[in-house]
Amino acid sequence: MLRLSSFFALILLLTIAQPGCNKGSAPNVWEQKIAQLSPADRLALDTLFRFFLEESEAGYVLLGVKPLCSEGLYAKPYSLGEMKAQYYVQSQLIWRGLRIWQELGLQSLSKRFALVVNKVPDPYGQWYGVTFLDRPAVLKVVADNLPLFRYVLGPTVTPEFVLERLEDPNVAFDDACGNSRVLIGILMGFGTDNCLICSRSEDIAESEMGYRPETLPFKPSRIRPMEELGMFDSSVKYVDSPSAGYSSLEQELEDLEQKVCISRIVVNKKIPVFACLESDTSAIERYTKIYPAVQALIADETDPTTKILNLMVP
Repeated sequence: MLRLSSFFALILLLTIAQPGCNKGSAPNVWEQKIAQLSPADRLALDTLFRFFLEESEAGYVLLGVKPLCSEGLYAKPYSLGEMKAQYYVQSQLIWRGLRIWQELGLQSLSKRFALVVNKVPDPYGQWYGVTFLDRPAVLKVVADNLPLFRYVLGPTVTPEFVLERLEDPNVAFDDACGNSRVLIGILMGFGTDNCLICSRSEDIAESEMGYRPETLPFKPSRIRPMEELGMFDSSVKYVDSPSAGYSSLEQELEDLEQKVCISRIVVNKKIPVFACLESDTSAIERYTKIYPAVQALIADETDPTTKILNLMVP
C-alpha cells in the first residue's frame, strides 16, 4: 500500500511538473486579453508597438536609460489624399492600435510605464502627441532637477505634479514642460548641462532670425501665430542680451557651438540624436551601452506586442 501510494505521488509530481500544467505557466491578464483579439486588431497593436520601437525611442525607455519619448501622430481625420498611401495605412493602424490599447485597459496593468495620447496645440487639429514614459524615471529626473522645474513651472511644483501633468490627456506635452526646451531635454534624458547649453545656443540662433526678445533666462514665451511665421513650435524661447562674460550674442553662440558635439555623429550609431558637451559624454556612453539590446528588440519583428508587454508588465 505504501509503495502504491508512493507511485501515485510520483505520477502526480510529474504531472504537475509538465509545461502548461502548473499555475506559473497559466496566461496572465494581458496574454488573455490579446489572445481574444481578431487578426486585424492584433496587426494594429503590433503596428503600434513596432512604430514605437523602430521610429521612436521606446526601446531606451523600456530598458531604463531614458525617462520618456514623445512622438507626433497624424490625427484620425487626416485624409488619404494628403499623405502617401503607406503612411496613411500605417497611421490608421497606429490609431486603431491605440484605441485597442485603451479599450483593453492594458494601460492600467503597468505600474511603471504609461502610454499617453495628448492633443497638440495645433490650430488645424491635425496632430496628436503620444508620450511613452517610465514613471519612476520621470519622478527621479524631476527630483534631481527640481529647482529648474520650479523656476519654470512654479515654486510649489513637485515631481508627482509634473508626472500627473505628463499623463493628463488634456495637457499637451510641451505645456506640461512649461514650453521650456531645457525641461523637455531633461525629461528626454539628455542631461542637465547639455540641455542648458544647447537650448541657449538654439535660442540665440533663433533670435538672430528676428524673433522678439525676452530678457528672463529659461522663461518661455509663446511663439507668434503660425500664419505670421509660416511654422509652429510652442516651445520656442527668446533671448535679448548675451550671457555674462560675452560681449555679443554672436560671440556667445560661437563659443557654445565649439563646446558641443552631436551624439550620433560621435558614435556613428542610431542612438538618440542630441547635442552634448564634448567635455562630458556620459549621456552618449549611457545610450551606447544599451544600444545593442535596443537593436535586438527592433531586429526581432515576429511579435513586438509580446516583447513590449513582457517588459511593461513583468
